[in-house]
Amino acid sequence: MDGYEDCPNNYDERYEKTCDLNMKHRYKCSNINQCIPRIMLNDNVQQCLDGGSDEYSYEICYNSNSLQCEYLRYDNALSTITKNSNIVFQQICNGMRDPFYVNETDETDCDLWPCVTEYTICDTYWNCKTGIDELNCNYGEEGTSEFFSVQYAKGHNCPDQTQYCVKIDYKNYSRINNMTCISITEVNNNHIDCLGASDERDYCRRAYPNERTLRYKCLNSTKCISPTQLCDCKKNCDLGDDETHVCPWLTSYKCDSTFFTCSNGYQSKRQYHCNGWNECGWEFNLIHGGNDEIFCDLIEKPKFKYLSINNFDVYPANASSSLLIITSYQNKQQNYLPAQKQQIAVTDVRIDVKRSFYCNYGFLIRTNQNELKCLCSPNYYATDLGGNNIYKILVTLIDNETDVIVSYEQLTFIPIRNCMQKYVFYLLSKVINRNYYVRIHAYDLYRNQIEYRASWYYDIKFNFLPVNRLTIKVYIPVKPSISLLCTQCNKHGQCKQYVNNNQSIFCLCDPGWTGKYCDIKYKCKCSIESLCINNEICICPENKMGSLCYIPYSVCKKKENICAHNGTCLAYDSRFNLAESTICSCPVGYSGKSCHIANIKVDISFGEITNIPSVILIHSIHTHHVKDPTRKTYFQRISSLYQRTFSVYYSPDNFPKLIYTQLGNEYYLAALLTKAIQIHTLLSTTIISSNQCFHVERLLNSKIMLLDRINRVKFYHQICIQNLTKLCFYDETFMCLCTNDRQADCFTFNHNVYGCENSDNYCENNGRCIQNEDFCPTNSLCICSECYYGGLCQFSTTGYDLTLDGIIGLHIQRDVSIQEQAP
Repeated sequence: MDGYEDCPNNYDERYEKTCDLNMKHRYKCSNINQCIPRIMLNDNVQQCLDGGSDEYSYEICYNSNSLQCEYLRYDNALSTITKNSNIVFQQICNGMRDPFYVNETDETDCDLWPCVTEYTICDTYWNCKTGIDELNCNYGEEGTSEFFSVQYAKGHNCPDQTQYCVKIDYKNYSRINNMTCISITEVNNNHIDCLGASDERDYCRRAYPNERTLRYKCLNSTKCISPTQLCDCKKNCDLGDDETHVCPWLTSYKCDSTFFTCSNGYQSKRQYHCNGWNECGWEFNLIHGGNDEIFCDLIEKPKFKYLSINNFDVYPANASSSLLIITSYQNKQQNYLPAQKQQIAVTDVRIDVKRSFYCNYGFLIRTNQNELKCLCSPNYYATDLGGNNIYKILVTLIDNETDVIVSYEQLTFIPIRNCMQKYVFYLLSKVINRNYYVRIHAYDLYRNQIEYRASWYYDIKFNFLPVNRLTIKVYIPVKPSISLLCTQCNKHGQCKQYVNNNQSIFCLCDPGWTGKYCDIKYKCKCSIESLCINNEICICPENKMGSLCYIPYSVCKKKENICAHNGTCLAYDSRFNLAESTICSCPVGYSGKSCHIANIKVDISFGEITNIPSVILIHSIHTHHVKDPTRKTYFQRISSLYQRTFSVYYSPDNFPKLIYTQLGNEYYLAALLTKAIQIHTLLSTTIISSNQCFHVERLLNSKIMLLDRINRVKFYHQICIQNLTKLCFYDETFMCLCTNDRQADCFTFNHNVYGCENSDNYCENNGRCIQNEDFCPTNSLCICSECYYGGLCQFSTTGYDLTLDGIIGLHIQRDVSIQEQAP
């Protein structure tokens, strides 16, 4: 019952009473008593014997949060899905009613919604009742049913503004006519002229709104059947026109219902009928047809389209605009020597005072190497949140009774390269039927210093089994685990808690001591720079290797000039990638395996915007042909009243088409680029008030806002029509743009910035931690609560009085009179 033969003689697949089993994750075929696994829905193979209702009854799951996906996964039963659930914008008012609604549906009250949109035009389905959205279309690949309908029209010299038709002879139903073409003026005129009602497609839609495959109307009957039931050697229509009129050549061949018989005698498997591809070849009779895809375009299964920004005005406008500056520059690969320590010296070169915001409350100085550096004040310091970190992960199998390590494995983990990578290995025990558990330690190798970070505990529940499989996902915390006060670890260990089990305490022993309570002394054999775990296990620094860490490991030094532009070379665990032993962590502005690619710099200025928060969010939207737009969020701190510009860098192969800036709760469209940006360019844009994206509650009246969301969205096109200068707006889950045709085009947008739930909130004093990605973040930031500040919200203003100097002292310009001070 799952498509696989598990029982002898294929009995499990031939069992007919599948619906009697009352299994939850089963789909009942629409027209017969047959139930199949939901995993078989929309897999391009017809499992239901009623003409393939498993392939056409529901729209394909394109958006994982959509109603379709919820129901197909059976996350929610139909009765629990509401009109305010997640909506796919492309599927609103597209002529196909979703079965998730009862009274007011996605297809009711669509008078203000145009039937020709970016998503409906040439999608192979008549979204408009007259089919004008499918005229003069150049459909995809040769061999498909859509391609056939176009080729047929051309073969009959059908002019534009026509549709194919097999004329019905109402005086003689038994007469079989050839295919021809009719004008669209004869389409949807409430008179059926063509076989199958191909000119009046709304008839079967009204009769069977939730059965998207039943779209061929039988002659002289109110019955509609599926095009997949045509030519199946069965009389499905009362007059038999589904056999005699559609495929009259069947009388010349032996008919087999398990195959589709083509007009040339070729037979293809029935499950491939109406699969979108011509199985019969192109040597068919053009006068009538003979193709297995004839009338299959009546089935409601349109091509799904994703956001495309080709029908928008570019912003910034063009190279001549005052808002756009594009400057080419050289990106020559040179031989870069490894970065060396440089002595910082203050020179007498004057630095623009307006750039002082760069160092917060520190001083911006220039070194003797002509580089700008920050000389920090005692209250501020630079933090590295893990971008260049290297971790050693020690996985141990421990005897629960003796607390002795019986097996272990060490891993080298680099977050910028190995995030979400799977590691598979075995921990072997010599004795079975003993109680074991797994303990994981993480150590940070920072500048060849080994710092303990955290530990995890995992119990093995079935020790009697010869093999136990554990699947573990570990998030390394930003800050090291703190030690607890206890006496059980004696003087040679620290009391620690497990990250995943706060109730358990263990002793982290000092080098030279081991045992459950760190009371067993041993002689450490490891090298001086390494860390002894016991007399057999050593944690090596980055520049050493071997079981005792005595072998120099300087792969980065051996490969001179490997990282350009002062990139940082990081040694890689060769066991998981034999071809690469090192990777480069690139500085801001560069990317690539060796940091040789100069990224595109985008300078964003604030224009006339005055209410600027201390943290700016930059949402970069990437469009795709085969999936929904994806978003990457960047953070920018604004440190001074004088800071009116900030920069964001993108790699040339990952430049977004849309850039939004978020100032508090306000969104602004910063860039909309329909064409690819030249590699190695500088782009400048300005945040202006006219590009602010309003919430729909500011653009729609209160009566419309009281409607259910499925009905409120149907007014979104009117927002663009009535606000000719409006570029964008948003609601609870959509971010919308107005096209050049003044139509709304919306895509799913999560307004909740990613928190640090998957790791830990390293921000102090109830500060809010946010990160640029939900998984594998590369940047994070603390938003402090009132009266707290600092990179970790670690400083407080409590107990301090404000003076005028304290408020504006940082912003007073040196050597400038009070009258000329900038406001």
